[in-house]
Amino acid sequence: VYMYENGDSSFLSALMGADSFADVLNKLENYATVYEYDRNLLVEYQNTKAEVEELVAQVEQEEAELEEIMETYEEQQAELEETIETKSAQLENFEEKLAAAETLAAQYEETISEMNAIIASAATTSTVVGSVTSGSSSVSTGSSSSSSSSSSSSSSSTASGSGQAVANYACQFIGNPYVYGGSSLTNGADCSGFVMAVYAHFGVSLPHSSSALRSVGTAVSISDIQPGDIVCYSGHVGIYVGNGTIVNASNSKPYPAGGIKYTSLTYKSIITIRRIFN
Repeated sequence: VYMYENGDSSFLSALMGADSFADVLNKLENYATVYEYDRNLLVEYQNTKAEVEELVAQVEQEEAELEEIMETYEEQQAELEETIETKSAQLENFEEKLAAAETLAAQYEETISEMNAIIASAATTSTVVGSVTSGSSSVSTGSSSSSSSSSSSSSSSTASGSGQAVANYACQFIGNPYVYGGSSLTNGADCSGFVMAVYAHFGVSLPHSSSALRSVGTAVSISDIQPGDIVCYSGHVGIYVGNGTIVNASNSKPYPAGGIKYTSLTYKSIITIRRIFN
């Protein structure tokens, strides 16, 4: 108590002021206790100070890391917003393209319907004309004009018959395999090889090329199409057999879809129709 009340007193003066040896021992014990207490407080203070400094450093580091994370999140958010804007623009463009595609598909369906109607009309007309021609051929008259008419009808019947013969012959090979570059009607042919081999049976030499076949014979319109006519598409060719159908060597997948088979005339856009027998 004396030491704390008289902080300017030295250890020696305190001892000298002792009344007895027991008082000296008592003062020494008190000094030791106080010293130990102060030392413990100092150590605790130092430890606490070190812990506080460590905690401050840790908080500062975590704060720096948090700021860095926030910056990263802000950058990611900006990138995400930019991506959303880009995808939104693409979606709008896709919707426009989809609408245009749907419109185009509707136009194609309308065109196909018109073509099918024309084909059906042409088939009906061909049947009627064939019946009339056959009837005219069976009537015999003495006049030269009647003979000329009969000769013309007979020639028309022969040409149509030749095309029909080609169609009938081609249909015999339905189910045979497709072979790229091949020209065998039994062992395998590709599209142009099939057409070339069929017409070779009738003494007609044709090129083994779907693009070259676009210039053979005479061009006819789809409204005048007849069996035996060669139908040319982009990268493909077949022989018309009637009823809106072609016979062709197709490599369509999955197999065994590939091979010589029937296909719709309008399964894709027609480039040209060529007639060999007029």
